[in-house]
Amino acid sequence: MIVLNSHDFFEHQYQKVVQGLNYIYEDPDQEIVHDFRVDLKKMRSVFFLMEKVSGEKKIKAMHHQIRDIFRKAGHIREMQMEIEWLARHRKFDLIRHMQYYSKLKKSDKSFIRDIPEILHTFRNIHRKMNQSMLSLTQEQSNNYVKETWQQILRVVIQVNEESDWHPTRKKIKQLLYLRNWVPKVALSSRPVRNIFKSLSNLEQLIGHWHDLEILSTKLNKFDNDISGHIILSRELQMAKGKINMERENLSMLIHKAFKELTGIIKAYR
Repeated sequence: MIVLNSHDFFEHQYQKVVQGLNYIYEDPDQEIVHDFRVDLKKMRSVFFLMEKVSGEKKIKAMHHQIRDIFRKAGHIREMQMEIEWLARHRKFDLIRHMQYYSKLKKSDKSFIRDIPEILHTFRNIHRKMNQSMLSLTQEQSNNYVKETWQQILRVVIQVNEESDWHPTRKKIKQLLYLRNWVPKVALSSRPVRNIFKSLSNLEQLIGHWHDLEILSTKLNKFDNDISGHIILSRELQMAKGKINMERENLSMLIHKAFKELTGIIKAYR
């Protein structure tokens, strides 16, 4: 892993985000959209840092702009993943009935149409952010990393309810991305490496679980809509049953992951 300081990391992610937008403009492929959103999330981790240490209103305003772009790309990514899940389980009638392909095509066109404006927005953000980061000291960055590390570890060992899983996942991702500008020596001990490994595993499990939660909610809305359609009703019930099974399996793995991580954190402390 190449460790950068926070300013270099922001510059690196800015270039990757711009490249990702150009790729999407050519082809809004599922993996391309996924990579773009990951790069955007990594860029946002620097905004969390700057919001904390600078308190500048313009930082928060720029972060809101990025969040809106992230959500638009997320809408596309969400549909792509749901189509993939339904197709993998051969629920093609549901895909057609829910008009997934036409909705995805419409969202793709809308996002691609907005890319020139999005690029202009990012260029302005890049210029303003570089100016703001000139006043950022290494000590401020290090203190933010330490505070975030301690906060996230406290949060993780206190999680009890499923409603806390997704908010906790978002916090975990912030911590995972901070590794890009933390000195390697700070990450070299085995306990720290084990914590990050467990956090990464937990984050992925919760991500899969959350995706199924969203799809389940959408499918539940179609119960009344397809009443009287025998084939569609059967496909819907089979899909919902499969989702429930996968969610239950993931829930068990998540509970286990939380328990194991809590043990590692307590031993580390």
